[in-house]
Amino acid sequence: MKAYNIIGFVGYLLCLVTALNYIFPSPLIVLVIFVHPLSMVLRASAWFLLYMERRNVLFIIICSSLISSLVGESLLLSTATPLSVVLVIWTVYSIIELIGYIYLTRYNPIFSLTTMIVPAIIISWVVLNLDIYIRGIEDVMVLVRYIQTIGILMMLSSFSAAIGFLQLKLKSRVSR
Repeated sequence: MKAYNIIGFVGYLLCLVTALNYIFPSPLIVLVIFVHPLSMVLRASAWFLLYMERRNVLFIIICSSLISSLVGESLLLSTATPLSVVLVIWTVYSIIELIGYIYLTRYNPIFSLTTMIVPAIIISWVVLNLDIYIRGIEDVMVLVRYIQTIGILMMLSSFSAAIGFLQLKLKSRVSR
């Protein structure tokens, strides 16, 4: 087992913890402030280690997008930035990561389940753009169901990536 297996596994498990807060909001949501950045650093580290082993430029692009996004999110969340800007950052790095998952599917088919992030992204944009005028508890419950659905899809994607990284065995490169 290589370092990227364990680091990627832990990083994506921490993503799962973040997604759990979409499904079961609790006072522990404060932990997400620490867990989310840590998960991004670990995930970026796993992709960097993959890059060091394979010299595949895709892996360093994913690593760079995660670190850039972490810096961007940190700066934006420390100011009064519209949620849509943070959602753009999340969408971009999630799609870049998804390209990496699709590439890794050739080594472990479980990465194909990470595509669950696509409907999560779409639903997130729908929810953000809903012109919701909350008239009663029914409207709140509809919004909560959307958010919980996003959380479930994010959990499925994160869990698949965690297991995928844990089981990842890259085939040796053929030298010419």
